[in-house]
Amino acid sequence: MPFSNHQKQFFGRNKELQILENHYEQSKSQAQLLSLTGKIRLGKTQLLKEFFKNKPYIYYLASQSSWQDQLQSMVEIFTTEFDDTYLDKNALPSWRKFFEYLGSKLKIQKKPIIIVLDEFTKLIQSDPSVLSALEYAWENLIKTTRVMIILVGSSISDMDKYVFSTSSPIAKKRTGQISLNPFTFKEIYASNKDNDFEDIFKLYALVGGVPAYLKELDTKKSFKENILKKILAKNSFLSIEPNLLIADEFNDPKIYLSILKAIAAGSLKYSELLNITGLTATKLPIYLKNLVSLKFVKRELPVTIKHPEKSKKGNYSINDYFLRFYFTMVFPHLSLIEEGNFEILFKNYSTKLDQILETTYQQVAPEFIQDAIDKKLLPEFEKVGQWWDNQDQVSLVGLNESSSQILFCDTFWNNKHTTLHDLKTLQAKAKNVDWQNQSRTEHYALISKKGFTLELIHYAKQHSIVLIEGNRVV
Repeated sequence: MPFSNHQKQFFGRNKELQILENHYEQSKSQAQLLSLTGKIRLGKTQLLKEFFKNKPYIYYLASQSSWQDQLQSMVEIFTTEFDDTYLDKNALPSWRKFFEYLGSKLKIQKKPIIIVLDEFTKLIQSDPSVLSALEYAWENLIKTTRVMIILVGSSISDMDKYVFSTSSPIAKKRTGQISLNPFTFKEIYASNKDNDFEDIFKLYALVGGVPAYLKELDTKKSFKENILKKILAKNSFLSIEPNLLIADEFNDPKIYLSILKAIAAGSLKYSELLNITGLTATKLPIYLKNLVSLKFVKRELPVTIKHPEKSKKGNYSINDYFLRFYFTMVFPHLSLIEEGNFEILFKNYSTKLDQILETTYQQVAPEFIQDAIDKKLLPEFEKVGQWWDNQDQVSLVGLNESSSQILFCDTFWNNKHTTLHDLKTLQAKAKNVDWQNQSRTEHYALISKKGFTLELIHYAKQHSIVLIEGNRVV
C-alpha cells in the first residue's frame, strides 16, 4: 500500500499485469502493439518494471529535446542492447532507417522481447514523421516478429490526438490498450484494515488514489499534520504539484487555474463560469472540454436524463481529488499560507474541509453500494449518479432500465447518527424523481459515517432498507 510508512514497493494492478502477461504470451507467435495511458503519477513505470521481471526488454524514455537528439539516444540504446556497438552513431539518420533496423533485428530474434517507448507523444512532437515510420516498419517488417511494443503516454489529450485518432497511422495497428486509473478507496482500505476507516478515508479524500501522492502521506500522522507537513510546507512535492501538472498539460495555465478556482468556489454552471472567468462563449467550451478530457473536471447531469449527450445543461465539478483539495483550501488562500497563518486557515475555512470530505464520501458511495449488490441485498444497476432538481438532491440514484428497478441513496458525513426521519426525507424526495413512475420497483439505502439509530436499524430490517455504516454493510 503506497503510504510513506509502508515498505511494500509495488501495490495492486493485478488486472493490468494480467493483460500485459496475456499479450506477452501472444507475442510468442504474433507481434503485439499496445498503448498504455494514464496521467502522470499513476505508476505506469512501476507497473512496467513489475511486468519486466525475468523478461528481456528495451526501455526508452522520450524527452522534450530535438528529434535529432532523440534519435541519437535511441540508436545508442538499441544498438547497445542488440550488441551492435560497432555501428556509427550516425548510421541510422532517420526514423524510417531506425525502425527498418529495428525490424531487421526483430526478425532474427528467437525469444519474444518487450520494447517500451515511454512518453511516446514527445517523440511525435519532436518529429511527427515517427508515426508513419513506425507504421511502415510495422506493416512490412515487425508485425510477423516476436515482439511486444508498448507505447506509453501521460498526456491523455496528446495520446487521443496522435495514437487513438482515426487519422493516426497506427490507430488500427494496435492489438490492445490499457488505461491506468487511480486506485479505488476499496483497494486502498483493503491494505490498511489495521487503521481506522475514517483516518484512511480522510487521507484518501485529500489526494485520491494516485500512488505518488499517497506515498507522501503518513498513516501514523493525523489528518491535520499530513496537510501541514505534506501539502502546505514550502517546496514540498505536493505543494507545487498542481501548478506543475497544469503547466505540463497546457500552454496557457493561468486561464485553466482561474477556471479550476471558480469551480472549486462553487461556480458549477456554465453561465456562472462565463461571468466569473470573463471568457467568451466561444472560448470557454474549449477550455472545459480539455479539462474534462484529462479528467480534471467532470460535467454532471441528473442521472435520469435520457439523452445527456444532447443536453446543454449540467454542473461542472473538480473530478481530481487532489486538485479539488488544492483549489478549495490552498490556491485561494496562498497569502495566509505564505505567512504561515495555518491556524487561521483551519479555523476560518474548516467548513470547506468538511465539504470536501462530504463530497468525497458521496463520490465513493458507489463502491459501498457494490458491496451490497455483491451480497445480493440490491440488484445490479446499469446507471448510477446524482439526481437533482430546483428543490431537492439525492446523493445517488441507480437505474436498471430492463427490470424497471431504481435505487435511492443518501450519504451522511457528520457526527450524528442517521435517523428514521432521514430515511423518510429520502423517500419524500424519491416521489419527485420522474422515471418509470407506473412500473418501477424502488430500493433504498443510507450510507452514514457515524452509523444509525436503533429505531432506524429496526425499521430497515423490516422493510429491506440497506444501511452502510462507514464502508461496511450493516
